[in-house]
Amino acid sequence: MVVLAGGAWERALGELLTSAEARVLLGGISREALRKRVLSGSVIALRDDADLIRYPRWQFDAANSAPFGAIKMLNGIFDEAGLDPWTLAAFATAPQPELDDRTPVEAFGDADLEPLLLSARRAVADLTR
Repeated sequence: MVVLAGGAWERALGELLTSAEARVLLGGISREALRKRVLSGSVIALRDDADLIRYPRWQFDAANSAPFGAIKMLNGIFDEAGLDPWTLAAFATAPQPELDDRTPVEAFGDADLEPLLLSARRAVADLTR
């Protein structure tokens, strides 16, 4: 995996929200409520170079601002393999063959998530060989 610094990650991953921005997007929830969502795996949190926590905007459904259900499933697959949230974020924004070269982010709203999960399992297997 290529290591990117600072703004390069934001260019690669898209908009990264601060904790305050993520809490507002989620309906004005508290810091503790956001922390619980991260701990449960329903929200991806990334610690940046400045030791700040950032939240990829693409994990939240534009229609209702809720995290996509696929996030928790993907977090489980990557976490079980011992892979960090940055690896999951890199996977989520890269075209995948199982998704007809769409990115996982583009597949979050699909009715059938099995191709997305298959892609995640294959990526994890490739990364942990």
